[in-house]
Amino acid sequence: MAVDETAKRAFESASQAQWREQVNKTLRDKTDKDLAWTIRDGVRIEPLHGPGNLGQLPHITSGATALLRHSRSRAIRQQIDLATPAAAGRLVRQCLERGADDLLIRLDHLARVGIDPLTFAEDWERFDIFEHDAGADGCAIYHVEALETVLEAVDMAVTPIAFDAGASSLALLYMLFAIADRRGVAFEDLHIELGLDPIHELVRGAPLGSAHGDLLGEVSLAVEHTAELPWFVPLAVHSAGIHEAGASPAVELGYSIASGIEYVRHLLSDGSGLGIDADRACSSLCFRFHVDTELYVEIAKLRAARLLWAKVARSFGASDLQTKIHAESSTRSRARDDVHTNLLRTGIHGIAATLADCDSVALAPFEQTCGKDAESAHSLARNQQILLREESHLHRVQDPCGGSYSVETLTDAIAREAWNFVREIETAGGITQALRDGTVQARARECAEQRRDEVNHRQRTLVGINRFVDPGISRQQVSEPDSDQIKADLDEYLSKRDAKALESVLAKETIISIEAAKAGSTLGEMMSILRSEFDLSLETPFLQSGPDGAPFEQLRELVGASGLRVLPILTGPAKASRPRLEFARDYFTAGGFEVLPHHDGVDVDALRELDPDFAVLCSDDASHQDAVKKLPPGLRIVVVGQARDSLSTTVTAFIHADDNSYLTLRSLFLATCEDPEADGESGGTA
Repeated sequence: MAVDETAKRAFESASQAQWREQVNKTLRDKTDKDLAWTIRDGVRIEPLHGPGNLGQLPHITSGATALLRHSRSRAIRQQIDLATPAAAGRLVRQCLERGADDLLIRLDHLARVGIDPLTFAEDWERFDIFEHDAGADGCAIYHVEALETVLEAVDMAVTPIAFDAGASSLALLYMLFAIADRRGVAFEDLHIELGLDPIHELVRGAPLGSAHGDLLGEVSLAVEHTAELPWFVPLAVHSAGIHEAGASPAVELGYSIASGIEYVRHLLSDGSGLGIDADRACSSLCFRFHVDTELYVEIAKLRAARLLWAKVARSFGASDLQTKIHAESSTRSRARDDVHTNLLRTGIHGIAATLADCDSVALAPFEQTCGKDAESAHSLARNQQILLREESHLHRVQDPCGGSYSVETLTDAIAREAWNFVREIETAGGITQALRDGTVQARARECAEQRRDEVNHRQRTLVGINRFVDPGISRQQVSEPDSDQIKADLDEYLSKRDAKALESVLAKETIISIEAAKAGSTLGEMMSILRSEFDLSLETPFLQSGPDGAPFEQLRELVGASGLRVLPILTGPAKASRPRLEFARDYFTAGGFEVLPHHDGVDVDALRELDPDFAVLCSDDASHQDAVKKLPPGLRIVVVGQARDSLSTTVTAFIHADDNSYLTLRSLFLATCEDPEADGESGGTA
């Protein structure tokens, strides 16, 4: 078979101008400028990049890309968050036997804010925290025996363990030491990420206080107790709080870097009394970032994090410019109803974190439940990562996105914007002061409002939430933890502990110690000592966090319970009516309305027989007027198209690609209620 000679010919290198010319020819009535991508914070990404763009990026020209190509082994980290210590212990054994490299043990909400049930009086001024019951959102680890149960299958000298213990991190540290001492494991052999981050607790609104009178007193204690332990990382900068509050990638990154600066500056100060050097101070912390589904943006954010922290570490005088970066699944795009779409989302999280060369990744289970279903969901989360490693081999290339014109440009753009925010925070007096005066909250609120507005207008698609909703999917019944049994188990533990040993510890005023943990002190009892009279809470709270699509899912539940139905009616040319029919189906299904089979033309008798809650006119704009006149009086009418004054008195709502679909759907639901104002603000039509 003859070889085509043209296949052997070398291609000539085309200039960026030639590429632009070709693109503009293809676009016809538009130009390449119309393809520019503007991400949050106003960062604009041009549609065409070439080798010349890389030569303008400082991290390329300075050779800082070597930081991104450092050889590291990505660990599959299993999230352990089952409610009871016994169930969590079984999951730990299973995941270590079936492919997980290390663990992320998440304490339940009560434990993370430093209290446990049964040891606090109901007249406590912050008793409102008990809106979360025992076992909610994590494992009910309230004492050393519960932690021992969770870690039963773990060789503490071999398996790395990370914790999300919130405000209770310091008390948990002593429990870990007590268990290691009991097992005969040298403290120097412990591979632990404690996760202490008081700034994050401030952001999350935990009821903080401190016997030290300042936010960073516990930081000094944690580093002092672990300074000689080579595999122990006491501090972690968590982006979860500000990420879930809606922050953009640059704001999230800037906040995280500024928090790291605050910790290292404190550790190196005379006030800490530690006398450690910059390398030890910098290695005392790691970063834990939440990763969303915007693949390239998240890759760029995580790559930018390494570059910016290297800049900070160098400024402090450190010689080791590397840092550990851990990635976790974001809940911002999470679906409550169509939970299997979450499997796809967490898969994207894993790909982004792997391509960004994170040190470890923990993917969240696709649904929050208990029992055998929970073990299955956690197994799927682990297997997603095993598939990425063993079948996709994504881990075999260092910095696989390195050299990509668009990713490198995006990395630089996010890094620049994040660094500007760091400078703004430092000008305000550091991250703690910037939180107290509301600087950080204002930026996060601005981002959150923009995100929610994009979701409500369906400019940002959430599959199965505000678009492409399966009408056959209904909210799944999720099993809840048995909080009463958890509290009964705690009560039994309290009744059986050695009262004399505990009294002896209390007499020595060493309630925060290994001895206290061994004697049976609970997390809440230990933290009550540290949480003294100093109130460290924020005057300006962050916006309440939650999934971006929650309003749609809540509305869908209300509308579905009401059994509201819409009937699409097609009139006019098919080339206009058919696309508008598909638009209307997607639009109303996202709001929970039942979409009846469409009618071609207006059939008054059929309309009276079906008696839909709304008739939806799907036609070209020129046909709307005549179609409305043919409809029977008293029927609520929705028109697919832009609003027209001539129809405003007879049409209930106009729906189109630019309207606020959530508010429109909500107002249509309220229009069917006996009292439209019963739900407060009617919302109106867009």
